[in-house]
Amino acid sequence: AGDAVGARGHLDRAQAICRAGGDRRGEARVTAGIGRLDLAAGQLEAARAGLAQAVRAFRAYEMREELIAGLEALSALHASAGRPELALRLLAACGAARGRLALAQPAADARRLAGQLEALRRELAAAAFEQAWHAGAAMEIDEAIDEATRR
Repeated sequence: AGDAVGARGHLDRAQAICRAGGDRRGEARVTAGIGRLDLAAGQLEAARAGLAQAVRAFRAYEMREELIAGLEALSALHASAGRPELALRLLAACGAARGRLALAQPAADARRLAGQLEALRRELAAAAFEQAWHAGAAMEIDEAIDEATRR
């Protein structure tokens, strides 16, 4: 709703509740939310750290939908940080994983990712776009996680 301060307050409270209750999955979801909030605010290093932590937790707890959404957020982060080829490889890897796992994507997320994909298409030369897309589509999810979370 555009209220970053209010959102952060809700997320901080949710994180405290999850920690107090030992809810590791909930804590991972909250950490991802904080990472997305940091990304929206342009705080790329904080966003990278939070999203990377959340993605690793999602992998450990086999939270596949959340894992892919976290990688998609890391793709946006890498695009914002001037790494369009990596961003595109991650989007392709996420799309391939969604297909293999038959995971639906919410319409709002699909529109946002389509916009990100088009921005990357405009930024990259056609050959570089195709090469990055095919390389990403061939990646296993663990490889995508390693690339996305590497410093």
